[in-house]
Amino acid sequence: TCLSCSAYAPKFNASIIELSRRITEVESHCDLNTKDIDVMKKDIDSINVKISDAAKIAATDVSTDKIFSEIRDRESRKCNVIVHGVPEPSGEDRESRQNDDKESLADICDNMGVNLCTDNNVRFITRLGKFDREK
Repeated sequence: TCLSCSAYAPKFNASIIELSRRITEVESHCDLNTKDIDVMKKDIDSINVKISDAAKIAATDVSTDKIFSEIRDRESRKCNVIVHGVPEPSGEDRESRQNDDKESLADICDNMGVNLCTDNNVRFITRLGKFDREK
């Protein structure tokens, strides 16, 4: 072997040993990172399950609210009566038209044989749609 190679060989061997040590250290860090990533994936999966469960509960709560709202709405309208085909009253102001509607309702009930006192039993009368003098 030549003298210059013999002089350089120990430095070269030391560099290779240092590189080997550093590679082992990097591999060790990679293994730790991989384990940490696996733990984080499990945590993320657990959080996603909790979010999904919370969303289902929230959807159930909304559905429950809708159901109770529908029940209250039906309860408030259970005594409503809708009558079709009653001609528009000819009164000039709203009050006179409502009185005409009450009279029309009383006539309809009389014709059906229903004894109805509109003053005591009818809270309000509402026409559906806009008022149209032409009807």
